[in-house]
Amino acid sequence: FVSQIFPKKYEVEIHHIINLFISLSAIVGVAQITKILFNKKVSKIVFIILFLNPIFFGHLSMNPKDPMIAFSNIWATFFIIKYLQVQHIEERRKYFSTLIGIVIGFGVGIRVIFLATLVPIFILLLIEIFYFKIIKNKNFSLIIFLKDFTKIFLIAYFIMIIFWPNVHPNI
Repeated sequence: FVSQIFPKKYEVEIHHIINLFISLSAIVGVAQITKILFNKKVSKIVFIILFLNPIFFGHLSMNPKDPMIAFSNIWATFFIIKYLQVQHIEERRKYFSTLIGIVIGFGVGIRVIFLATLVPIFILLLIEIFYFKIIKNKNFSLIIFLKDFTKIFLIAYFIMIIFWPNVHPNI
């Protein structure tokens, strides 16, 4: 969808640049998650290791779908963690629930099977809400969570339609 904005003769280069940008964003997302779960020093080490990892680094600009799926998983996890931390602040809650919907919709738009990769994240989310209660705020409301979940679902659905390649074959 985005690559069709640019001239046709630069299509391959635009694909590589978009994939590279999204992959680097995924690495930054992993660093942000480790900063929340551990500390800043561990975050820097993880960033360097992931950046220099030949398996992930080899996919940075070439693979058309896997970096997008990794990006969506990583940023969805980060935004879910942030949502759990700030659900009691209405402005921040709306912001993070919108971002969760956008990122999940982007991932589902690339591959519908992306939803299956979210199952472990949702299981950990439910365990955190009902059992661990380490990340979430003390003022967490299940009713607000269910309303936001509906909002996330609707946003993800519309974003999926926008990014689904089969919908836009002849733009």
